[in-house]
Amino acid sequence: VSVNTKHEDYKDKNPLIEANKDQIINYILSEIGQYTHDSCHENKEAIEQAVLQKLQAYFGSRFIVKVTIKMLVQ
Repeated sequence: VSVNTKHEDYKDKNPLIEANKDQIINYILSEIGQYTHDSCHENKEAIEQAVLQKLQAYFGSRFIVKVTIKMLVQ
């Protein structure tokens, strides 16, 4: 998860990332679960974008600017 450290919500919301780690993982796994193994690789950017949108909605802020799922790069 990449964040904008200059965003107005950063100081208040950034500590919530660690506190909500399980929910973040659930969003990632839920999104990945919609694809087959092969299609995960083909749709990596779409998966990351979908998770980003879910996290921005969950935290009620756009301080999270990018989601990178490295395990799909293999």
